[in-house]
Amino acid sequence: MKSEQGFTLLELLFTVLIVAVLAGLAAPSFNRLILINKVQSETQGLYIDIAFARSEAVSRNKFISICASVDGLTCNGSNRWSDGWIVFEDDGAGGVADDFADTAKQSGEKLLRVTQQMENLTIDAIDAGGAGVQGIMFGPRGYIASMRRFSNDNSSVKTTLKVCGPGGDSGVARAIWMQVTGRSELSQDTDGSGIHEDAAGVDLSC
Repeated sequence: MKSEQGFTLLELLFTVLIVAVLAGLAAPSFNRLILINKVQSETQGLYIDIAFARSEAVSRNKFISICASVDGLTCNGSNRWSDGWIVFEDDGAGGVADDFADTAKQSGEKLLRVTQQMENLTIDAIDAGGAGVQGIMFGPRGYIASMRRFSNDNSSVKTTLKVCGPGGDSGVARAIWMQVTGRSELSQDTDGSGIHEDAAGVDLSC
């Protein structure tokens, strides 16, 4: 009768060791892939809300703003959009809807959409001159009527809303490019460096 022989304890331990080493090597890549997907998803969410604000401005024939918000009710006066953001009908300070300085939500202005804080992500909005962008107002024709602290009205100039993950890995970062015409685009890695570029074509940095 033929006897059956199983693994020895030494062979079993050696096999477990190999599996553990391979798993350890694969884990960082897998975790980075998960993070990239999360950053892409949140960037897409902001992109959709920006498009929604622009679309509502046209369809309602009103001025519609989107701004960074902590409480989901008012603009927080910061360019740190990872605290969340809101979309609302913007009547403007003193009733002047196209007041350049006004993207702050006033009492009585209708709230259209609220997005909560992005956990473990950093979202910053920077204009072409390096100033923080606190809010964006779209006019009834879909153009940007006002961008808080955006002072260049050249339609070829773009603004960057950058999304970074924890750890400062620039290869994970994604962005949204915006023109004052109201058109927005998702960032790309156009030069194949492994890092997406900002609106000026410079690699994103976290």
